[in-house]
Amino acid sequence: MFVKSSDTQQLDFLVKGESVVGDYQVRLARHSDEGWCGVGPRLNAIVTNERLLLTPQTMRPYPPASIPRRYVGGVWCVGLGRRDGVRVSLNLGYQLYMLVSWGNGNKFAADLKSMVKPKPVRLTPVLLSDDLFRLIKYIDKM
Repeated sequence: MFVKSSDTQQLDFLVKGESVVGDYQVRLARHSDEGWCGVGPRLNAIVTNERLLLTPQTMRPYPPASIPRRYVGGVWCVGLGRRDGVRVSLNLGYQLYMLVSWGNGNKFAADLKSMVKPKPVRLTPVLLSDDLFRLIKYIDKM
């Protein structure tokens, strides 16, 4: 899926205009009678400016699961037992709880929040000549 060479990543599944914000190791978490515990394999979590990509760290390669930012309703840092955790609320009604590698919980949550934050709207002003002439006439009459 991706090849790490020194500090740069070659990510062949990114779309045009998409860039990597952060790369983390996480594990989905579930609450049981004994507290919070990780379930399933560890996941490579790649946060881009458009989506969250989750790829299991298994011997068999899998394509990444993609969660586009429009489906993320909120992101919170949470304590899951004695571990750093992140809660991701999906607009579909699901809550994802993830255990994050030591010391990276706040950064992972911040990167997810920056992904979810709406892009600034670019306004292209259009000057209508009729409106401008009407304004000039109004000012001239003063």
